[in-house]
Amino acid sequence: MLVQPVPYRDPVAAFSVFADDPHAVLLDGFAAEGERHITVIAAEPVRVVTAKDGEDGFAELDQLWCECGHYEDGQSPVPFSGGLIGALGYELGGCLERLPKPKNDPHGLPHLSFGLYDTVAAYDHTAGKAWIMSRGKNPAEKITRFIARLKSAPEFLPPLDWNRTGTWQAEQTRAEVEQNIQRVIDYRCAGEIIQANVTQRFTADRPAGLT
Repeated sequence: MLVQPVPYRDPVAAFSVFADDPHAVLLDGFAAEGERHITVIAAEPVRVVTAKDGEDGFAELDQLWCECGHYEDGQSPVPFSGGLIGALGYELGGCLERLPKPKNDPHGLPHLSFGLYDTVAAYDHTAGKAWIMSRGKNPAEKITRFIARLKSAPEFLPPLDWNRTGTWQAEQTRAEVEQNIQRVIDYRCAGEIIQANVTQRFTADRPAGLT
């Protein structure tokens, strides 16, 4: 693994140049039992695994996980220096047990989406330090490209306007929500289920300038 220190800066502003990438990720959290606040930017994954519309992506994800085995490295200055990042949807439950077919998603979102990232930037807010880490093929070249993209990012982002400018639209009517809740109650009383999550989708127009 190649580790390159870079100037510490606002990682959210730095991420703005990656925001339109289809698989760019910004992770923010604490490590070392909350003693270190770290933000990670990951982009340009080596490979991506997705599954939707009832597809079972677990086998391909398992193969990707095996490829990720060599990503453990004690040279990293932060806990995460590359590897798998992704998300799993509730719809994948149908690949593990017999369940009713989920409703069609008008947005076509995948039920499983994971990327294998071999180059990431990490910002340690506690220490005021930052690094870009890369492994695999041509790590120096990848770090150089990552640095070039970061240099094109603004130093800071303009303040957000938190005033409400749109209206949220519920996917279901009140009557439909109450009907679904009653179904859950009936199933629970019959001993068919232990618990359930009653959800629905809300949509709104995306504000200008928000990616």
